[in-house]
Amino acid sequence: MKCFVIGKARDGTTTLRNLFVDYIKNNFKDPIAAYCERFKDPGEFGDRVSNGSSGSPYPQVGYVSKNEELWPEIIRYIEKNEQSGLETILDSLTADIEITHGFGFILPVVATIFGRDIKLIIIHRKHESHLRSLVARLKVDPQRWKPYGKQEGHIVKNSIIRPSAVNYGEITNAGWEKMSASQQFDWFITKQKVLISKNRNLFSNVLDVNTEELGKPETLKNIFNFVYEETCGTIPEGQHVHSTFNIDAPLATPNTMKRVETFWEQVNFNKFLSDDKYAMEIYCQDLIARVPEKQNVVQTFFKNLKSE
Repeated sequence: MKCFVIGKARDGTTTLRNLFVDYIKNNFKDPIAAYCERFKDPGEFGDRVSNGSSGSPYPQVGYVSKNEELWPEIIRYIEKNEQSGLETILDSLTADIEITHGFGFILPVVATIFGRDIKLIIIHRKHESHLRSLVARLKVDPQRWKPYGKQEGHIVKNSIIRPSAVNYGEITNAGWEKMSASQQFDWFITKQKVLISKNRNLFSNVLDVNTEELGKPETLKNIFNFVYEETCGTIPEGQHVHSTFNIDAPLATPNTMKRVETFWEQVNFNKFLSDDKYAMEIYCQDLIARVPEKQNVVQTFFKNLKSE
């Protein structure tokens, strides 16, 4: 393990993951182990740069926050100071770079498991745009953001319960439910900022990165120099970070918002304009997301188009 990326959701963690994938693709030449096919499945990015086999000599990029078992353990740690479940999850991590959000709540446990010398990259997004993006996210998958927003009904399969002020004993359930989604997410962002500021001194190697600067070459150079030190190689092309709040969320369908978040927010538009095959890949995956029942037809069409 080389590094944890500490985000707070909707602040550039996926963009930074893609940049690490591009860096490894640029600097490790094995066509299988070093290439992460980003749009492997509609709605999903590949999680591992290699094929995930143990002992791979090629760097791996993990996304531990996708592990649905993580969030109940974070809440258990907050409420009861029990960390055995978190320790089990953290001990199982094998990637060189782990992209995270929610780890702001558990940095003392991270320090216990990995020690002071593990590297941290802490992402900071401007507060107002970060807040708007999280509120807009509720339209895409509200069940994965309980208890945020005015949600009704029982917990269903694939629901994720995130930490809230209730877990810290700062407010009652009734008081939390009276808060607007914006007020709730303001707490979510601010609480993690406070905890990260308090606990960052548990680590010797910390780099702060602003979300809005992830498209700048000098920012990328700083990131990869920090992680790889003297072995830093070819820097990938920067990506412009797009924001959900640029979409008219109240008028967009959940499927549209899902496509925006899955594909269009992550598009490298410089490459999109100059690389025909890359543009076709994006169009292909967007069409599959629109009409999944036609996936084979769409893939065959674009495969033939690329070969011409």
